[in-house]
Amino acid sequence: MKSFKWLLFFACFPVSLPAQELHEDYLTVNLLKPIDPFFPRINAGYVFDMKNGYGIGANVGFGHETWSPFNTEEEPKINYRLREFRLEFIKFTERSKNLTEYLALEAFYLEHTETRINESYTPNSETRLEFDSANFERIKFGINAKAGIFFSLLSQFGVNCYGGLGLRLRKNTYSDVINPREDDRFDEEFLSILGDPIVRTYEREGTVVGLNLTVGVNIFLKLRKPQTGLSD
Repeated sequence: MKSFKWLLFFACFPVSLPAQELHEDYLTVNLLKPIDPFFPRINAGYVFDMKNGYGIGANVGFGHETWSPFNTEEEPKINYRLREFRLEFIKFTERSKNLTEYLALEAFYLEHTETRINESYTPNSETRLEFDSANFERIKFGINAKAGIFFSLLSQFGVNCYGGLGLRLRKNTYSDVINPREDDRFDEEFLSILGDPIVRTYEREGTVVGLNLTVGVNIFLKLRKPQTGLSD
């Protein structure tokens, strides 16, 4: 009879016991940026999974002339340095065993310097100059709205794919220009017909505000964080 009373008590007044809620952090490494033919760098990041379906991500990137697979005698990357910092606020929208979907707002800053040899640049809209050597600096910062997924291939490893669009401010500066001369390889009529597409963005000196497209593929290592909570 006493046993029955105790069973009835626990059925009517359940006792709260600790339970395990699963939260997952991610270590990421970008697969595409090390093979970027123009601005190669190594990018690694960390995504911290907060409670209530939100997260914060931080990413750093570094490029150096000795790491570039495209540093050749024909197109040398002399004194090449690149530093990149990204911070994003993440909303996880859908989660299952192997797939996590998310939206994010990202702020970024990039600083890139190198010495260019036997190239050309446009100091203004009407002039295009060749040079023997020049020091180049590019600074870019802005914000992106992104969407992406974490897709698990194994229990702890997987692929993170993302894409997005935003706004950026880019400032290009050329200094210590040696032997500048007018570039007559392209006539103005040809350039005006094509809308100047062959002038690469880093060859145009000055400050420009425009759209910024971001696309990437990371591999990730999943770090599971059991959190203790209360359940009835």
